[in-house]
Amino acid sequence: MAECAMASFLNGQYYQSVCCTAALVYMGEQLRSHERHLMCDIFLGIINKFIIEKIELEKQLEAKRQALQQISEPTEEQKQVVEAAKEGINILLWHLTMYISEMLVITIEALNYFTTDDHEPKVFLYRLMGECLGIMCQLVNTDDDVVNTAASIAYAFGMVYGFHLPPTHPSNLDNIISYCIFSVRNLRNLDAAIVLASYAISTCTEELILESTHVQATRHRLHLLQMCLDVWTTIRETMNSDSNTNENAASEAPNATA
Repeated sequence: MAECAMASFLNGQYYQSVCCTAALVYMGEQLRSHERHLMCDIFLGIINKFIIEKIELEKQLEAKRQALQQISEPTEEQKQVVEAAKEGINILLWHLTMYISEMLVITIEALNYFTTDDHEPKVFLYRLMGECLGIMCQLVNTDDDVVNTAASIAYAFGMVYGFHLPPTHPSNLDNIISYCIFSVRNLRNLDAAIVLASYAISTCTEELILESTHVQATRHRLHLLQMCLDVWTTIRETMNSDSNTNENAASEAPNATA
């Protein structure tokens, strides 16, 4: 199955490659080291292909924009050419986010076959998840609802699990929290923030922080608590903003009727 996954990837059959990787994971056994590295190569390789294509589409869009600016009175059809190019980039990003959401589901499933003592494989898989989410942070177009919706799917499947990084390996936490805040602010995804807070409360208790002799673990827990505070601050600001908007709309309603 591993050979099938890599062969599909090399032939440009990316969806089939992801499906083969999923089948490898769902066979119900722990992934061996070379299988984990193969999964990493396939996932990041697919993402990189999308990034290269996005860069090329952006170049084409810029060329079409410049060509349109040279026309004194462009027709609607000529304007639509530019809009179609912009839409092409959004569609590409949508497909990418769907791929990443699948990758996160597969990675989480792979993690479930390892125990707490399986330190190295769990760290490897969490870092893979962090890289995928970090790339998502950089590529998501916050002005596009379709892309945001797909991004929220990836968020829902993978984000909270990223906080289960071992305390001695707080890799990618900044990327994860920035995406968490993005999700709360732009997608109103409060459920995930609640799960995050619950996790922090259970793993960052006062006793654990005060009694721990592991400096890095203590820093990790304090960092996580600070990030939870940032998320909840964002939620409060969002709710206050929504409340003010509703109040303004209500106060203007009688005037509109009059």
